[in-house]
Amino acid sequence: MTFNELTHLFNWLRQQLIVWAVTAIGLAVMRTFLLPQLLTFVFWCSVGYCLILFIGLVIVTILRLRLK
Repeated sequence: MTFNELTHLFNWLRQQLIVWAVTAIGLAVMRTFLLPQLLTFVFWCSVGYCLILFIGLVIVTILRLRLK
């Protein structure tokens, strides 16, 4: 991959991580008020997805630093 493609992927991963982190925070707040079992499951799924996005962001960052 070229540096520009890695930069594009980095920006997309960063944007997705921000969106899903905010979603996870919202779910954490909402699960205390309604449908606690369902929202707890969805919350942990979104936390897991955030972890996967973070690992991808770290890998892309390392690859970008190597190409630079």
